[in-house]
Amino acid sequence: MDTAPTSRDYFTLGTSFCLMSQLTANKMYYQKQGINIHDFRVEHQFDYQQENFMTPTMKGHLDGVITRVIVTSDAAKESLTDYAKQALAMCFAGEGIKNKTEMESNIYLNGEVVK
Repeated sequence: MDTAPTSRDYFTLGTSFCLMSQLTANKMYYQKQGINIHDFRVEHQFDYQQENFMTPTMKGHLDGVITRVIVTSDAAKESLTDYAKQALAMCFAGEGIKNKTEMESNIYLNGEVVK
């Protein structure tokens, strides 16, 4: 059992929080257009894999993500689909998963990069 959140836990939570914040902003925009969204939530399933746990050669990767946006509303299906798609496109965390994002990490010791 983990005794504290892992980086995967923070990544999962952060991605869900990012999408929820965009859904909230879009809800207000849609309300101004006369489209009422009574309630919404996000469900994420992240398929992580880890190899060689707790060793210097540990590797991990993300095999896939399933995102569910659950909406309660009397609005037309097309409007709600647009609502969810717009929020998904505005969520930088989701875009980072969907589109390959190059990442570079460096370690600095006393202001100098360690190669």
